[in-house]
Amino acid sequence: AMALPLLRGRGRVRRQASFGPTPISEEQKQDIQSTQIGSRVSYVVLSNMQAILRQLDQYGYSQVDGFLGGSANGYPDQIRDEMKSMFDRGWFEEEPESEAQFKVGPYRITNQDREHRFRYRIKGRSGEEKMERLIENQYEVAPTVVNFTRSLLVSFAQPLGELTESGLSNTKGISELFVLCGQGARYDRRVSNVFGWNTEQGFVRDPRKLVAIYFANPNYREEQGGVLQLEGVITPTGAVRISPMQDRLVLFWADKTVWSMTPSRSSMISEHQYGIIMHMMAKGEVNYNPQNFARWFPELQSMPMDWPPKNPQALP
Repeated sequence: AMALPLLRGRGRVRRQASFGPTPISEEQKQDIQSTQIGSRVSYVVLSNMQAILRQLDQYGYSQVDGFLGGSANGYPDQIRDEMKSMFDRGWFEEEPESEAQFKVGPYRITNQDREHRFRYRIKGRSGEEKMERLIENQYEVAPTVVNFTRSLLVSFAQPLGELTESGLSNTKGISELFVLCGQGARYDRRVSNVFGWNTEQGFVRDPRKLVAIYFANPNYREEQGGVLQLEGVITPTGAVRISPMQDRLVLFWADKTVWSMTPSRSSMISEHQYGIIMHMMAKGEVNYNPQNFARWFPELQSMPMDWPPKNPQALP
């Protein structure tokens, strides 16, 4: 696998027509950027943007180490501590079986990889009283996590959108916290864009365009596994392996990349592997081509891929 030059920071999908949480307003965006961690994210993104753009364009992914400044200001440890606090409160859940399924073109694949892996989806405003209380609790327990995920969206959307067909939304995204609790916990090969879904409102295209994964593992050692694997990137092998090191951020294209994480071998709670996965949305339709994915799935390599479909609603 090919290693990129390191960049260093200085110092369940809802199946309905409206995708993701309620959009962030302009006023909220200013509030987010005024938080300490929001200012840090804005600064790092601005400082590294040319290199990030170059890496995404040349290699199909980008890696930034020391994204939040490592131990200098304590943000990575705060993020991990808040995620562990949420986990200890029982807020994380096993991934629903329906979400371990995904489509590549007309073919449905079901992963058997849910054991010992848990997730929590960051909640956005909905106007419902019960949900508003949950959001308040979420912010009280994990303010750094919430502000971090929102500031990623606000800071990355406009500049990274320049590399896409229709730009990226700076108001809509899906953020999911995850933990691999050892015992072989893993993500098998999966994709982050499935073309679309049949809903009550008709067929809705999948708008996911860019994936950001942030790791918060201060005690990580290589023998603990949990390595992020990207396939479909621009390297001699078409693949790359990236260790889930503390304060490392990885970006890659949702519509071009197959991703997975190797089995986690951590033996102590302090070694459980935490991270944040954010999906950023295209403003327009994503130029979906299942051939980008199919070559990386052995079970699909000999299957015909008649695309695009004449009737998307007839897809499984």
